[in-house]
Amino acid sequence: MGSEANSSEVELVVNCSEGTEDDYVLLGNIDVLVGGYGTIGLATLGVCANILAISVFSKKNFKSNFNNLLIALAVFDLLFLLVCITESVRRTFEDPVANSDSFSGCATQLHHLLFPYFLYPLHNILLTCSIFMTISISIERYLAIFHPLVYRNRSYSWNLSCHILPVLALSVIINIPKFFESVVMCLDLDENPETCESSYIGLTELRYTRNYAVYYQNWFRFMVLGLVPM
Repeated sequence: MGSEANSSEVELVVNCSEGTEDDYVLLGNIDVLVGGYGTIGLATLGVCANILAISVFSKKNFKSNFNNLLIALAVFDLLFLLVCITESVRRTFEDPVANSDSFSGCATQLHHLLFPYFLYPLHNILLTCSIFMTISISIERYLAIFHPLVYRNRSYSWNLSCHILPVLALSVIINIPKFFESVVMCLDLDENPETCESSYIGLTELRYTRNYAVYYQNWFRFMVLGLVPM
């Protein structure tokens, strides 16, 4: 039985037909619609909603510790969505290889220079901030309901010192490896990314390491950003 099942699986793999040119064109169009226009459209709606939330909660009659935390969460979400828009533009509409011969190529090259050590780590840090700020707001509600005396006797700097700063610090610490996952590569002989004419974003050896991918990228982030917040 086992050998028959293995042989049938081999036959399925062998008989699997390769994709035609029309199939790849269809996949490309779906990627542009979903990963490009769809992502940018949803992110733009989120940016508008967060700006509206910040403007409403910033009014004097809405001033409270809880609303200040909601403003902080909206700021994190707003910045995260802005970075999502730039990433969607890079992956969908920019050429993978940047050439400094044209203005669009220079803009793409600037994006490449900012990506490994700024945009990519910031994207992950803001996502982590959004997750842990939601947890922090839940703790705030718990104190307000079950420990009202402690909730009322807090200092003015409570939100900053006990909510926002710990969330930022923890988010940066969790995502420190993200600063070492990607690098700007040059196609010409010049190995300096700031002066090369043609560049693209490549992965470092750390990102190709199996233990790193399994234990940090999958298990650690799944537990810290998925199971723990639940």
